[in-house]
Amino acid sequence: MIANRTIPPISVRVEPIDTEDVRVAKISVPRSVRPVSTANGVLQRRRIMADGKPQCVPFYPHEFMQREATLGVLDNTALSLMETTPDDFDPFERGRLRQMITRYGGDGTLSGLDDRELEGALGFVEGVTIQNLLVVEPKPRNPLRADAVKRIGLAERTGRGVDLIYQGILR
Repeated sequence: MIANRTIPPISVRVEPIDTEDVRVAKISVPRSVRPVSTANGVLQRRRIMADGKPQCVPFYPHEFMQREATLGVLDNTALSLMETTPDDFDPFERGRLRQMITRYGGDGTLSGLDDRELEGALGFVEGVTIQNLLVVEPKPRNPLRADAVKRIGLAERTGRGVDLIYQGILR
């Protein structure tokens, strides 16, 4: 019944639960990494209101990419910038990146990369907030970029470069 009323069809598990007065159905819905709407085209998301109660609100198309990034399905850093050319990147910043590789004892082979290979060498780590910055276990969205950050010398072996970044700021 539910699969026939959702797009894409969602198969759920139904389990009867007996209470003192009435029998109820427990419906288990699998987590989906893609938006699911009703067959009538209604698409909603859950949010928690200020009083702590859940609420269903419209799920707008401009929110899809943010949701996919949160679930780890979409890596915004891997999206191409359609109207961007290598000329849009600041040559001064590329030079600073090469200096940081040397200053922080990074992988010397990176210093020899051409400008195109250095574009996008840095990325953000999923799940990091200001509150957990020093203790969170890193999970890179883009392992190739995470490896580049380690090779540059901006991240320690644990995958965090916070101490090194703070040292750089203080200099």
